Amino acid sequence: MPDKKQPATVPQQSPQVRRPAPAGATTTAPLAQDSLAGVAQRLAAGEQVQLSPHDVLALQRLGGNQLVQRLLADAPARHTPGCGCNQCQSALPAPTIQRHHDEERLQTSPAGATTPASPIRHHLPIPDAIQRHVAFEHYLLGQVAPGKLSNIALVRQAGELEAEINRLIKEKKLLEDPERTRDLVRQLSQAKIKRDEVKHTIEQEMDRLALWKDDPDAVKASDVEPGRVKKNIDDTWQVPYVVLPVRDGQQVVATYSEMNTLPDLFGNPETIANTPKDKVQALLQGVRQQAYIELDNIYKELFGVSRSLLRRALLPDLDFAGATGPRAQAVNEWAYEKRTEMQVNTATSRQGEETQQYFAALERNACHFAPESWSQWEGYHRQARKLAQAAADARAAAADIRERGGNESTALAYEKQAGELGNQALLQNGFGEHYLQDSFAAGHLIDKTKIMQWFVQWLNANDDGLGFTESAQSEWAMVSMVAGEGLSSNPQRLDDKMMRGEITTFYQANIETGMTLQPEIVFMMWWRTAAKAVPKLRELTPAKAAQLCPLDEVKNKPLVAQLLMQRLTERRFASHTPASEGVFGLGAHPEYFELAEAQINVQQGESGAYQSRLSTESAISGEGHDFRKEAAEFNMAAYDAFLHNAYVQAATKFFHDKYCKEGLWVHTRDHGPLFRIYGDNNMLKGGAQEGVAYSAETSKMSREAVFNIIEGTPDQAAAIDTIKGRFPTHATEVEGGQAMRLDKWNEDL
Repeated sequence: MPDKKQPATVPQQSPQVRRPAPAGATTTAPLAQDSLAGVAQRLAAGEQVQLSPHDVLALQRLGGNQLVQRLLADAPARHTPGCGCNQCQSALPAPTIQRHHDEERLQTSPAGATTPASPIRHHLPIPDAIQRHVAFEHYLLGQVAPGKLSNIALVRQAGELEAEINRLIKEKKLLEDPERTRDLVRQLSQAKIKRDEVKHTIEQEMDRLALWKDDPDAVKASDVEPGRVKKNIDDTWQVPYVVLPVRDGQQVVATYSEMNTLPDLFGNPETIANTPKDKVQALLQGVRQQAYIELDNIYKELFGVSRSLLRRALLPDLDFAGATGPRAQAVNEWAYEKRTEMQVNTATSRQGEETQQYFAALERNACHFAPESWSQWEGYHRQARKLAQAAADARAAAADIRERGGNESTALAYEKQAGELGNQALLQNGFGEHYLQDSFAAGHLIDKTKIMQWFVQWLNANDDGLGFTESAQSEWAMVSMVAGEGLSSNPQRLDDKMMRGEITTFYQANIETGMTLQPEIVFMMWWRTAAKAVPKLRELTPAKAAQLCPLDEVKNKPLVAQLLMQRLTERRFASHTPASEGVFGLGAHPEYFELAEAQINVQQGESGAYQSRLSTESAISGEGHDFRKEAAEFNMAAYDAFLHNAYVQAATKFFHDKYCKEGLWVHTRDHGPLFRIYGDNNMLKGGAQEGVAYSAETSKMSREAVFNIIEGTPDQAAAIDTIKGRFPTHATEVEGGQAMRLDKWNEDL
């Protein structure tokens, strides 16, 4: 688990409503221009490019045609927070926050549409959260030496290099730029030289994975020495095994490289420990199978044949025993993602622990994006170093006892402790290293939380009403409120701290997320309670509100009440009717405000914008209300609605997929201008070799630091700051362009 003293995230400034629609979000023209510009660049480099609306399909893949149509419409469709199922709750435990299934279809309908409500009692959501299931890339980063891994990308580029050289020869331009020509020839020569080495690397890794094909228990806990790391005869570290504790005291063995894949499936190691053994093994078998098939796909691409043990001529191909998910991303990427997400969600679902489900983890995955990924890795890495040092100390104590002729049973106890501590160090670092690896994926350099906030603000600036029903509109108002807050970008850290008992109150959760208690929300908690007891109080004048409200800051202060009610109107939680003198004295009325009914019906079983556990408990017990505590709960319900909104999640997915595919040129703090990096499912594409080598070397530095500490050679461990200095801090979309600091680059998206 991350160190409790992990550096806190600096709350971000509240973004301002200030920009046109994100590229591709309103009309097809900007998207087409951007795509054509990218195509022109690649064509100029000699790359064969198929002209297709890839970026639109990237959104369509998870959202479907209706989502794409909404994103491409000039006036965005009325839409309110997405998923309504209890299984998608996050933040505080059930039944703190619930969604309303009978609103689901209406939430995505334009205002005034006649589509009837249709209850969806056990709806399983199709997430638009960013998740591309490229576990095999994380696996390879933790498994294969950096140089060998980068050679795969180099050899895959050979055809492109040869085509470019032939083009220059044909057009008689070979000598126009002699330096570039020499570089092309040099790279092609290197690619041909490394071809046999790459063939051996792929064969070796496929053979290692095939060990698990027929038996997920091929390596048992009794077969390994927990917490120990060893070197090969060439002084390189072996990839160690890690023993994972799972539910009911059972254990599962995984390689360290497989640990690197698990944060895409589980929110934290504690969730793994609470999952049944067969579920964990099914997911690991799916990871192994995917890596095996993807490596075979590369092998076929480069060498023209398949060496897969899973292929059969007349019958369906075989699977790894017990594997969860379909065969491989390359078979049908869209179907792969859909089916695997459903199966993974089932594997990670446990009654009463819905916040830990896979879909919920996806919606909290801002910690997979820079700069949060940096601190997420550092927290796990620091904890791993502490555990590794404790393991080394215990092993040294055992050696000292033996050297002095002491009690052997005491020495054995120290050795056992050393193994357990070392295993925990490997588990923590292997899990956390995933976030380091994500920091080198181009699509993960976007600030996910800020983009979601900006998108909500843009929608509100360009659309007067979102949502068809009052409940849907009110829930969207909650999403909009969160979009104006100075949020922390790491909701996963909130969940981690809650699981470990470090956060136990709504107030603490508010502080962790960057949410603040607004006086108008505290006032609304009183107003809804009063309107629940006396329905006519749903409509109030400021004077009447000041007369009835018991809050010290409002009582007998009509101007304050008026200000708070105006703020609630601006936030769309209430409506305002100006004073009127009527006609000939008829119909005259004073100024009054009306609270949204969806904010009144918040008790269990009612059709409100959310369901309040605190309000329900007060109603059952008959005890008084704590309106500030209820406001803190409301904030977390709004935060939850913001995270779960599929429409808003889709906006970030567009940028994620765009940059993972097209790449970015990056700079780092300590190494200046570097090279182009790609991202999920593009890490090993031809031309990516420099970025792959650099990111793999950084990942290697992280794990070998822990290996060295465990084995008593901490002086050989890379310093944390040295590793941090290798993270990309600046980016540009144009080769040779002016790289911008990531926060500034994000503002210009």
